[in-house]
This record gives sequence, C-alpha cells and structure tokens, in this order.
Amino acid sequence: MVKRVLIGTSNDCDYRIDDKTVSRHHADLIIKGDGSCLIIDHQSTNGTFVRDQTAPSSSGWKKIKQAPLKKNAVIMLGAFELQIQDVLGSIQTPDLDKVDAKPKALKKALPKPEKFIRNAQGQIVPAN
Repeated sequence: MVKRVLIGTSNDCDYRIDDKTVSRHHADLIIKGDGSCLIIDHQSTNGTFVRDQTAPSSSGWKKIKQAPLKKNAVIMLGAFELQIQDVLGSIQTPDLDKVDAKPKALKKALPKPEKFIRNAQGQIVPAN
C-alpha cells in the first residue's frame, strides 16, 4: 500500500499551505505500507529542505530533490517549516496498491478532482 500527499498552495493539494514561499504543487509526500516516508520536490521555486543530521552546516538544512524521512522529521518548503507528523495526522489519502513511487505514475493513478461551477441561478453544481 502506498499513499501520496500532494503539498502546496493550490486548492487541489491534499495538504494546503498558505505561504508565498511555497509553490502551487511544491512536493509529494509518499507514505509506504511499512510506514516509511519519502519527500519528492516538484522543482519548486524556493526548494525543499530537510534537517541535516549527518553533517553540521551553517543553516542546519539540506536542499533535496528526493529524500527518505522519519515520521518525526521536520522539513522546510520554501521558508515554511513543517512537521511530517502534522501532515500524517491531518490528511487522508487514497491507497495506491502496487504503484511505483514516481510522481508521474502516482498522478496517473489518482482520480481527477471533481470540478464545480456556478450556474445561472447562482448555485454551485458539478461542471460535468
């Protein structure tokens, strides 16, 4: 079982962040069946960072494209600091059985979000 959480500022994100340093579709958090996590940056403008526990650095953060995470990890999206435990505790994601944890493969496996429009009477209705 694999779960994907899209993180960003866009309304279609699974975990939405209202911060100008975070991109619309900033990163994917992949949650594997064994509970391990992986963060994948979507070539965001301001980057995705993890706390660098292995080597001391001036900032304490390491810019990544993809990195494994522990459940108690802290990441930074742009200038927004985020605890992975907060994401895990607040979001329910679809189960994706037997899907490769590559962003394009995951996006194809997810259903498209339903779109809504306002009709002539001012009511919000499905766009279909």
